[in-house]
This record gives sequence, C-alpha cells and structure tokens, in this order.
Amino acid sequence: MQTESTHTAERPARPRATPMNAGGADPAAAARTRVVVIAPVWGRRHIERFLAVVLPTWLSPGNLPAMAGDGPAAVRFMTRRSDEQRIRTSRQFETLSGICDVEFAFVDDLLAPDFVAVTLTLALHRGVAIEADGHGTARCLLLNSDFALADGALAHAARQLRAGAKLLLAPSLRVTEETAAPLLQERLDAARVNCWPPREMARLALDHLHHTVLSSRADQAWLRSRNAHQLYWRVDENTLIARAFCMFALGVTVDGPPPPVAAYCDFGMGALMTGDEKPVVMDNSDDFLALEIASEDYEDFFTHYGEPTPRSVAARLQEWTTDFHRAQADHTIVVQSAEPGPALPAVKAVSDDFIAGVRAQLGPAHPLRGHPNWLGGLEGWRRGRRAIGLDRDPEELEAAGPEQQSRGRLGLVRTVRKAILRLLVGAPGARALWQPYFGLNHAAGRMLRGREACVSGPTKLLSWDRFGALPACAGAPAGLQIIGLDLAHPVILRHQLAQLRAAGTGAAPVVLFAYKEDAAPILPRDFTRLLETTDSWLRIEQVQRFSMPLDTAAERAYGRLADHFTLRRPLKALGMALAGLPYPVLLLARNLARPVAGAPESPKVTAMLISARPRAAAGAGSAL
Repeated sequence: MQTESTHTAERPARPRATPMNAGGADPAAAARTRVVVIAPVWGRRHIERFLAVVLPTWLSPGNLPAMAGDGPAAVRFMTRRSDEQRIRTSRQFETLSGICDVEFAFVDDLLAPDFVAVTLTLALHRGVAIEADGHGTARCLLLNSDFALADGALAHAARQLRAGAKLLLAPSLRVTEETAAPLLQERLDAARVNCWPPREMARLALDHLHHTVLSSRADQAWLRSRNAHQLYWRVDENTLIARAFCMFALGVTVDGPPPPVAAYCDFGMGALMTGDEKPVVMDNSDDFLALEIASEDYEDFFTHYGEPTPRSVAARLQEWTTDFHRAQADHTIVVQSAEPGPALPAVKAVSDDFIAGVRAQLGPAHPLRGHPNWLGGLEGWRRGRRAIGLDRDPEELEAAGPEQQSRGRLGLVRTVRKAILRLLVGAPGARALWQPYFGLNHAAGRMLRGREACVSGPTKLLSWDRFGALPACAGAPAGLQIIGLDLAHPVILRHQLAQLRAAGTGAAPVVLFAYKEDAAPILPRDFTRLLETTDSWLRIEQVQRFSMPLDTAAERAYGRLADHFTLRRPLKALGMALAGLPYPVLLLARNLARPVAGAPESPKVTAMLISARPRAAAGAGSAL
C-alpha cells in the first residue's frame, strides 16, 4: 500500500464547515454548507485547453462567483505533481483563487498507460473521499476538464446540493472542438468576457454538434451510432430534445467515507455512493448546460451509415445497461436557444414511442455492482500498470469487497476466459481457421518474411495489439520489434507511441503495423499524424498498404461468449454458441477460399505495414 500523502491542503485558514444535511427550508443552514468542485485534469494538452476555454466559463458570474456567494466553496484539482505549477502560474488561477478556496490532490499513483476511464474514476472518488475526511459530509460537483459551462449552471447545481439533493444527474452535449472551441475562445479573449448565457451557448452547440450526436439522432435515416446511449430529436431550428440512458453524476452528497469504487464515474459510481436516493436530473439547458468539447475524429469508429431503429439501439444497450440506466430515459431533456415552438409536444410523443420500442426489445438488466464492463476495465488498467512496474492497487481499491478484489476469483476468471478465447479464436499469431483475423496474421507473416532490414536475435514485442502477437506469425524473422498501432483510437495511439519511445529501440529495425477496424479507410491525415509524431526519432523506410476482410462484430461476439462462461452463465453462453454456430462455419469457408490480398491502390485500405529504423540522434529514453 502506498503510504505517501496524495494531497496538499492549500486552502486559507478559516473555520471548517460543520457537517450537516442542508435543508431547503433553512437558508441559513444552506449558506453554511460547503460545496467543492472536483476537477480532474492532467497532461499538457488537456491542461492548456482547460485553462484557455473551459475554466473561463467556470469563472463567469453565475458559476463559481455565484456559488461562492451562496456559501463556502472550493475547487479541488486532481492532477499530477508535475502539472501543479502550470495551473498555479496561469492567469485564470489568480482569478480563481480570489473567488474561492483552491486545493490540489495528486493522482500520480493512479495513472496507467491505458484505460484512462478507470484512472478518472479513481481520481474523482479520491476527491470525494478527501472532502468527506475533512468535513464529515461531502457535497461535491464532479466536472471533467472538457466541460464548458453556461453561465448560472454551477450555482444552480450547488443550490440543489445545499437544498438536500443526494445525487445530481446531467447530460453533456458534445460539440466539435475544431469548430466550436475557437468561437468559445474568441469571445473569451475579445474583452475578457467569460459569460456565456445558456441560450447563447445552446445556439453555439446546435450549430456545432459532434458527429456522435448527429449519428445518435433518431429522427433521421442516414447515420447511426454503434454506441447510442443518448438519443436526440430536432424539434425546430432552436430546440433539441434528448433521452439519455447514461448521464454523468454531476453532484453527490456523501455522509462519511464513500464506499469503495465499484463502477465507472459516468456509469454508476454516484448511485453506489448515495444508495437508493432518487436522483435530481438537470433536464433543461436554461438551468444547466455543459458542452463536452471533443475532437472531430473522437469515436469516429462508432458512426456508420444506416438508420437507427429501436431494435438496433436495444441490441447495444442490452450489452451493458442496468435498471439505473434504463430509468434515466424517462426524462426528456430540452436544449433550447429560444422558446421551443409548438412542435415540442408532438416530437416528445415520437421520442416516447421510440423509447417504448427500445424497452420492448430489452431483456434482463445487468447488475450495477460487479458489472462486467467495470471488472474488465479494471483488469486492463491493472495489466497496464504491471507493464510499467506498478503492482499494487491504490487505497481506493484496497478496501473493495471480494466481488472485485478477490485475487483468487479474478485470477480464475482471467484464466478461464483466456482458455475459452484460445479455443474460440486460436493462439496469438496462430488464429483458428474460423476466426475473423485468421487471414490477417498469415498475411502479415508473409509480408515480414525475407526483409533485408532484419537482424538476428530474439524478437522484442513492445506493444500488444488486438490482433495478437504478430511476431508469432510463422516465418516472421527474428530481431524485429513489431508494434500494433490502432489508428482509430488517438488516445491509445499516443500511449502506444509513448511506450515505444520510452522503452528505447536501440538500432534494431521496427515494424509498425497500423490498422483501422471494420474496413474503415486509412486516410492521408492518419498517416500524416503518425509521421509527424515519429519523424524526430524514427526513419520510415518502406510502407506497404493492404486491405482485408474484417469483422469486429464476430470478435466481440466471441468475447461476450467467453464472458458469459466466466460470469457463471454457461446456459446463456451455450445458447449463444448454438444460435451462432453457422457464423464460424461461414468464416471458415471464407478464410479457406479467399486469402488476404495486397491492395496498394485500394480505396478501402485497412492496414499499413511500415518498416522503420530508429534515428541515431533520437533520445531513446525520452517520453512524448
């Protein structure tokens, strides 16, 4: 167990708030109630965007100043020790510290190469636990560093907590960073104006909706999202309504230490902290509006052509929703840049029918505690930490119950799942003939044979990709360092390249296996991004492009099959296997009949095999 203190108290000396439950009928008691904003932010890019675009909106008159005017208030940054100074020396920090208390708590011991969602969850939990430890009752607003807020949003949310609310749920509306952020910043820089009234910010959002919002609109038939957990309908030029199956926990009130982490922060952590309390939902943008700023290529693998239907939406929701999530869709959320027109009741009725159709297709709900998504993410997070020499769990997990902390049970589950997956898909580099990526492994092996750049010696695998360990391909030459790069996930890609550079490549040749799923084309901008990132320390010598039949749906089905076995649902897994038996038979026939072919000019390129050598001047031990 790490015993080093993980936070510093930077608040001025003043009396602590007396632990109490705020009562709406007692304004004097509410005025004595402290509310703290927990703000996790780390990493240069995220901090710079937060300081330039997001924090100024938090400082608008109706947000932190009004919140502090109602009673004791604080902001607690959850960050890395190395990032604290950049926040402190910013112009915005000086303004912030003049409004309310500012505190720092450190998350260095929570970091892992991948699975950022787990780190974010543990960071928010730590922020709440620190507040409960210092004040008995923790009243916390949980805000991501990419949430720009309309004026008045924070004060409204804080008043709900001071009035006695235990759990606040709110939707965020995702906008495209490349087009919306410059407009946000232009206004903020123009005359140091940091106030965005709700309806003006709603207008900005409606004009710059992210593609994941557009593909989640159920009132059009051209795009669909493979992860439609928030569904939208356009009422008129000024109004959008939403029905959400997963809102983020905006605020929590916790008496005493919070229970151990057992769900993602935007999945159910707040509900587990507050018990059976009925949540208060922020369902109108006039009261609360948070814009989630995301790059245009963020989650672009979720957007596909086709019509969203209750059946297709329900099929995805069935994989993860709990009763807690399904109840959230009862609420109609209105985003309005002006008064809604007369079509609002009719559009709401259409959304009611669609949600009813979705629910008719849903089977039994998943449990919120011990959810397979959380357990799988947690194990992946642990695996990434072990790769960088961190074997111990932080305190937030040490006290967890046996359901997620029993090493014996999780070890058995891991072992059984690996064995079943090996049976279903084969070993890495030697995929089964009925597996979707059988052809890929063998094609990569053929392409690697006989390369003049190869040297003798053991193969060094620095990054594990979803297709398996490519060095295990039959005939692959020794001495290669082979790295799988997932171009569809920019965050994962950055981690993979950072690991590669930090590990040091010496003089041995490197093969970068860059790919996208579902036959998505590798665009010039993808290769440009990769080249810009690696050019200072890798010299690219040869690029070979090829296409292949991909079927990630089959791989996910195999994984769910293994999960049902390991989650003690063998009968359901057996039924899935029998129902899906024709599928692997068809794959077997396809793999035997149609080998992967090179397609250097194909418009549907899905993978690139890149030969490179480390530059002599590159700093092998430095990080990106």
